[in-house]
Amino acid sequence: MHRQRMIVAHAIVCVVGFALLLPLRALLARYLRTFSSTWYTGHWIAQVGIAGPVITAGVVLGFQATEKTGSTPSTDHKASRLTASIRHFTKIGIVFLALYFMQCFRGTFIHYVKPKSGGRPLQNYFHGIVGLIIIALGMYQIRTDYKEEWPSFSELDLVLPRLGSARLADQAKPKISQPQPAA
Repeated sequence: MHRQRMIVAHAIVCVVGFALLLPLRALLARYLRTFSSTWYTGHWIAQVGIAGPVITAGVVLGFQATEKTGSTPSTDHKASRLTASIRHFTKIGIVFLALYFMQCFRGTFIHYVKPKSGGRPLQNYFHGIVGLIIIALGMYQIRTDYKEEWPSFSELDLVLPRLGSARLADQAKPKISQPQPAA
């Protein structure tokens, strides 16, 4: 059961990091810069001080959960499918973590190294677009992981995918046949 809790913790922490904190820090940067010249400090604190540790913890929990999941396969067919899924899932986690840290580095570089030309530099637009792409990929990955990876890693796959479904409530109701009126 420890493995199940680790999977759930990974999911919750990554959803908070990618679906809540990253969009919030992007909005913070976008709107604070119109009101204050010190917007970068708030953006940096939100990015490196809050979102960074949360995202890193989520990815590390994912690595630990996949290690535990891969160590106890139940059947040969399931084990090979699970091993392939774990490899794919781990690669995606590494890519997301690398994209996040590259974006942090790019933002720091952009803040301190500015071209001499007037106006807003092209590198700033690139940083913003890449940030939005990372957020979009994170949202897509959350959905994909819940729909496709969750059943592979979890033993809770029979319960959780149906929680939002009205069919679950209908299936739980006992079917009682009504007596037909006599004609």
